[in-house]
Amino acid sequence: MAIAFARATVHSRTKGHSAVAGSAYRAGDRRVDARTGEVHDFRNRNDVQQVEILLPAGTDKKFLSGDILWNAVEAAEKRKDAQVAKDIVLALPKELLLEQQIILARNFANQHFVNKGLAVELAIHHQIDGNPHAHLYVTTRRLHSDKFDIYKARDLNPTFANSATGKGFISEGDYWGEQWREFQNQFFIDNKIELQVDESHLLTTRHEGRVNSEEVHYLKHENQLKRETVKSLALNDTKNFLDLISARYSVFTDQQLETFVFNSIQSQEKRELAVTRIKSHPELICLGVGENGRLHYTTRQTFQKEANLIEQASHLAKSKKYSLANSYVEKQLSHCSLTAEQAKAVKAMTTGADITIVVGRAGTGKSTMLKSANMLWQKEGFTVHGISVSGIAAKGLKDSSGISSSTLARFKKLMEYGRMELNSKSIVVMDEAGMTNLHDMAYVVQKVKEANAKLVLVGDPDQLQPIGAGAPFRALAEYLGFSAMESIQRQYDEGDRKASHALAQGDTLTAINHYNDKGAVYWQEESNVAYQRITDDYIAKLNHTDTTLFDQIVLAHQNDTVDELNQAIRTTLKDNQKIDSTELTYTVQRKIPNELGNEVEIIQTQKPFAVGDK
Repeated sequence: MAIAFARATVHSRTKGHSAVAGSAYRAGDRRVDARTGEVHDFRNRNDVQQVEILLPAGTDKKFLSGDILWNAVEAAEKRKDAQVAKDIVLALPKELLLEQQIILARNFANQHFVNKGLAVELAIHHQIDGNPHAHLYVTTRRLHSDKFDIYKARDLNPTFANSATGKGFISEGDYWGEQWREFQNQFFIDNKIELQVDESHLLTTRHEGRVNSEEVHYLKHENQLKRETVKSLALNDTKNFLDLISARYSVFTDQQLETFVFNSIQSQEKRELAVTRIKSHPELICLGVGENGRLHYTTRQTFQKEANLIEQASHLAKSKKYSLANSYVEKQLSHCSLTAEQAKAVKAMTTGADITIVVGRAGTGKSTMLKSANMLWQKEGFTVHGISVSGIAAKGLKDSSGISSSTLARFKKLMEYGRMELNSKSIVVMDEAGMTNLHDMAYVVQKVKEANAKLVLVGDPDQLQPIGAGAPFRALAEYLGFSAMESIQRQYDEGDRKASHALAQGDTLTAINHYNDKGAVYWQEESNVAYQRITDDYIAKLNHTDTTLFDQIVLAHQNDTVDELNQAIRTTLKDNQKIDSTELTYTVQRKIPNELGNEVEIIQTQKPFAVGDK
């Protein structure tokens, strides 16, 4: 069900807003405010899917530049309490493709603002919480040719109403929610899309009175929008609220469920109402009491997706269209320098079913094994596509095995826009498959099955876990079986190999005891003494070996400890003239999300660097 949620906020200088800063944040770009000289850089955002500027007819095309447009907006405002922009946020139907979402939001902006003389910067955001939305950042003055009108476009403002107490409130949120609902429904009809926005799902809220000044910065407006969205879903749209949870967790406890609700709703009465509605909803499935003594839940959607995943994977497991002859593979592998375990894995991939799973521990030579498999597939005329969740893993797969690779996100985009096609000569190799969540794994398996292609999953279920819902790699390995690679090739000492196995299986104590017996562990209760020992060891290795700054790294559990160690080592490096004594600084920005991702605290710290730093 599509959502009619809409929210309007006015950005003004009295609230600490800058149109240039607001534009930079929404566009995920860098803007320089000519009025204040401030630089606003949000290029590290990864949730911005589309940005475009929409201009009224007959206006100068120079305003297609965000820098020019919003600096012109600031220049046109002379008052210190000026209203500089209006932000209209629209929840987008997640059932639509990105291209359809863009058209829908663009048409709405044109009809209500651009065609009436206002300029709009449209930004589509799609975050990990699965809550796509559009920002319409709108000028408050009409744009004529190459300048803004001397008057505000107040005739386009919504009407004001009076409450029962006689105090005024802005009915703009309700107004835009209604307009957005009607516009979406008409769009669905015109494009023959089987969707509808039900009026009962109108998630707008009415704000009375004044807002506290600490809540009005544009970043906090964004956070407030997310909180209100989750709150509205919990109270009014239980199905979509459960979808939001299942996007992150395939199974969750009653305590987690209540925490999600309590983090979003302040009123105890409304919290209890929301929890009651959620627990009685037919979409929620109770799985019973777990080992921790708590009730566990999943959603019908997640349950069905897991069932479909197993069914489609089982279909692939019954087919051997890509199976090469054993004798041919053995002959080819006789020319390769592989261990017996690596050769067995290659045979499983090249002579086995149309879905093959290889569980390989770190250091067992998976890259070497995949290089040999790729050679066999290429000789037989197959096209091999490599994918992985992380960019580093995708690059590593390409560099080590020769398999043309991309991130899973890019693979999905290429498939979505028709820029990549799988067919009966395609083989998809997913590296670090243990990091892939349920939704992405289901997508890949479905696309491979539809194309009659082959899928190879390689990874370790005991290493890094998926960020999103579920652990599908482990489930598929247990259900379909797998080829195992246990013999570590990176280490020659048998004790070191056993320690690596212990770490892979979560037996940290055994591994630590081994390295302690070898004298490789230094214990110290006093942190300052430990820091000094680390610093001394770091410098000693630099002074007495061919080791460079590129060859050493110091790791710590907490950021504060990292900073302390870094400062201690850098001070000594400066004293030894390894790096320049003149320091500059750069800003590091960290985002800390809460449990549901509906509020992000941004922390900025200054970090030093100098000539010679690595």
